Amino acid sequence: MSEPSCGPRIAGELPTTSFQVNAAGWGLLLGLLVLQYCLFRQSALDNVVWAYPTRCDQTVYLTQAYDTYEQIKQGGLWSGLKYGLRVPNESGMLIHLEASFLFLFLGPSRLTALTVHFLHFALLQVVLVWALRSLGKRWAIAFLGLGLLLSASAPFYAVGGIMDFRIDFMALCLFGTFACLLARTEMFVHRKWSLAVGALGAWCVLARFPTALYVSGILLLLFSVSFLRWVVQRNRPPALAGARLWNCALAGLTCLLLILPGIYRHRGGIYRHYIDHVKGPENEMRFEEFGIRTTADRLLYYPRSILNDHVGEVGYWLAAVVLGAACLLGLLRWATRTAPAAPLATGWRSSLFCAALCALWPVLVLTAYPSPSPVVASVVVVPLVLCAVMVVVLLSGSRQPSLPTFTRHGLLALSGLALSVGLFEQASELTRRSSISQVREDVEELNALYDFVFEHSKQNHWATPDVFIDVLADHLHVGIIKPYVYERHGACLAPRSAVSLDPMLELDERAALACIQKSDLIILTTQESAAAPAVYPFNQALAKVRPQLIAHCERELLPLRTFRFFGGEATVYARPALAVKGHDRDGWLTSAGATLQCSTDTLRKWPSIELRGPNLGATLMGRLPVVTAELHVPHERAPRPVRATLVGDAGEYRLSLRAPQNLPPGEMAIIRLSFDRFFVCKELSLGSDTRKLVMKAPTVQTFQRLERASSRP
Repeated sequence: MSEPSCGPRIAGELPTTSFQVNAAGWGLLLGLLVLQYCLFRQSALDNVVWAYPTRCDQTVYLTQAYDTYEQIKQGGLWSGLKYGLRVPNESGMLIHLEASFLFLFLGPSRLTALTVHFLHFALLQVVLVWALRSLGKRWAIAFLGLGLLLSASAPFYAVGGIMDFRIDFMALCLFGTFACLLARTEMFVHRKWSLAVGALGAWCVLARFPTALYVSGILLLLFSVSFLRWVVQRNRPPALAGARLWNCALAGLTCLLLILPGIYRHRGGIYRHYIDHVKGPENEMRFEEFGIRTTADRLLYYPRSILNDHVGEVGYWLAAVVLGAACLLGLLRWATRTAPAAPLATGWRSSLFCAALCALWPVLVLTAYPSPSPVVASVVVVPLVLCAVMVVVLLSGSRQPSLPTFTRHGLLALSGLALSVGLFEQASELTRRSSISQVREDVEELNALYDFVFEHSKQNHWATPDVFIDVLADHLHVGIIKPYVYERHGACLAPRSAVSLDPMLELDERAALACIQKSDLIILTTQESAAAPAVYPFNQALAKVRPQLIAHCERELLPLRTFRFFGGEATVYARPALAVKGHDRDGWLTSAGATLQCSTDTLRKWPSIELRGPNLGATLMGRLPVVTAELHVPHERAPRPVRATLVGDAGEYRLSLRAPQNLPPGEMAIIRLSFDRFFVCKELSLGSDTRKLVMKAPTVQTFQRLERASSRP
């Protein structure tokens, strides 16, 4: 079946440009994309990649991307794909998959992850230029739209911009691409582009689940309009109304079939995050945070956010100049009567209607949703660009088959102006020091804190340490540790938060101490950082009991190091722990002995240590072995003896150690254990194992002070 056609060309349509002009236009676009990537890459290296990942959402997506990549490395591409699809998500399910596949070619890093954003932005620019050139038949119109897009501030918004690895920028690009394709269909005249609209809409929805409300609402409204047209025009030639109705239905069906499995799989998380989440008191906190106090504030919140945060001052002034110049060109054309007036082509009017609907409908949906956010409204930037370009065409009369010289030159001048301003804005934003770079000394101190957490965990063989932090902030968060360690050290450290990371949670002293007691590492802001948001009830509650928490940690735990940043400071405390080395993968200590490693500060504060574990080898050896222990400290020539006593029963052994006194502070101590007997399973006809086994590695460590003991598995 051939594509439906708009019928014979009307007077407003222009012939396709020559091959040379097309080649020059696409070549210019390619050059602009290469220039943008060079600026993007250097900006990422200068301002982003060297620092810890900010913002909680970004750390979640980075963690998922690195985990998926590790699954691909271990089990292959299919195994990694299945793992990535099964990762529970509340907002979108594609960003970590796309990043993990790009890691295969460029290596796992923050720069590669952010390159996913740039590729989406490049796709948007290509589709925008192609759609406007196809509709307007002039490269000047296409590059006018590109210039308006590049002048917008949305790509450089601090939260959800191109340098923030989260789904908001993907949503901007994919919904914008969806709007461009929708405009290109001229309201579903073209079958193949209608199917592409459905596929692109599904991509957009799976990348960010809330866009399902935008895409489905727009398609349903357009289907309703197409149905009304079909009812009114079904008996009028040419019979386009039926074709439009059918193509719109195909687009919606394509989108539905592609998104349904993903939406169904993640339905629980979607419901909790977007429905249950808004039933709590957090909405009131967000209204207070964004200064929304009246109905007018709420109705105007998103229009203001779009204008100020996402279009930006340069963007709206450029749009105003372009629209004003288009009015002037139209007036000159009318005054000189150099070209006959012709109505705007039907397809162009339909495209303008689709673009306007893509700009208006998301704003209505967001305004109705009770939890405001300054990030999400960026999706309407591209539809606004499409509307602006189409209005320029309408005002200037540039859809005429032949244009007056001043109109043609004026349109070229507007295109050149918009493109120049857009490129200058891109270069200005990408060469500017970011907010992170402006406080580099503080950020480097935070980097050192996370490096220290990794080194201490590695030293104690903690793969999944429990961490307690007494604030919720973008710069101090347990979720930062895993992606940071993977990027900086190439290691897989998976810390767990000892406390729920709910900003609405209010902990009293007893609950906070209970969290500390089950933690391996505790980070207390002994002087509250100015960057920690005080609006969270979590932070307010812990600020009240912070002196008691500090006193407890100074008394019961080991203070390791203090870091100063953002006008405050944080001290890292740790539970006393010994790193046990020398056991095999199955946990057996052998006749080769074992080593216990810890700091001398730990032994100075807790000189008596008891290690407990399953007593599986005593009956096979006839008795428990005699243990000899020596303490080795750097810069000391001879080892010091350590009193060691091993006792046990049928179920458990207990190895007691007593460290010598007068140990130097701040050193790393190693206690070497040796045993006087062992057993071999093969010799006892218990299997083919020829290792000289002694006992299982200890599973519980108890550190004794004069007043109490500190015990931890």
